[in-house]
Amino acid sequence: MTMWLIPTALAVGLQLWLNVYAIARPPLRPIRAALHAMLLAALLFSVGDLLASHVMTSSTARWGGLVLLYSGVIFIGPTWWLLALRYCEAQQLSLGFGRKKWVYIPLVLATVIWIGLITNPWHHQFVTPQPTGASAYHWLWWWNAGQSYALLVGVSILYAVLIYRESAGARRNQLVILFLATVATTTASTIYVFAPFEMPFDPTSIGVCVASILFIYGIHGTRLFSLSPVALTEVMQHQPGGILVISSSGHLLYANETASHLLGSSLLPLETPAFQCLADTLSPADDPDTRI
Repeated sequence: MTMWLIPTALAVGLQLWLNVYAIARPPLRPIRAALHAMLLAALLFSVGDLLASHVMTSSTARWGGLVLLYSGVIFIGPTWWLLALRYCEAQQLSLGFGRKKWVYIPLVLATVIWIGLITNPWHHQFVTPQPTGASAYHWLWWWNAGQSYALLVGVSILYAVLIYRESAGARRNQLVILFLATVATTTASTIYVFAPFEMPFDPTSIGVCVASILFIYGIHGTRLFSLSPVALTEVMQHQPGGILVISSSGHLLYANETASHLLGSSLLPLETPAFQCLADTLSPADDPDTRI
């Protein structure tokens, strides 16, 4: 055990807290799925880094830790990208392409790369694990690295542009937090991968720590991701009347229990235009005389 265990263990603890907190205080849709996926990817990386670098000693056990680590690495870029798009949607920051099918291509490619990871012991095209230090990277790993860095840099630029356009206020503060968290993680990973000398540990864990602390600060200071010590969803859920929250793009962000009971589940899917579903529910097609 070395002093480098401290930031890695801290990253695991912070990510565990964030994952549990996001489950206990779920954000409004559509952020929810993307946030959970991104936090899970960061947790997998942190736990895998802890196991592979500081706990596991045998080659077989160390490979198990590396599978968790690289699983997180593979999916953190695509999920961070989708989280940025869903955050913009929830904040009424229209991008014009947030719901296009092509935005999911990085996630599909990441799934293909992940299959290459778990089959690596047979073809060795992803990495060659080393007894100590960094693994030897091969073309499949570099394919993932190129995609991940491109996505994270793209997200950083997106946040920077939105910060420039946004006037002072809580939303601008949230964008600054998201920008700094993205830059911290990307910078730490880049230093480790491209350093001209062998580093004693992976500083990406420090980047994850910084990002986690920024997220925690944002949650309690600016209600980042619509999370707070008192969840908005809990307040709405106990209202006797039906409550719907619909974005400017026409997608449902939230429906409390009363609204779900009155309107049925057909209104709930995010991919279905909420206003059209509402019209269909209140004015069924089989009853042409019915009017809203």
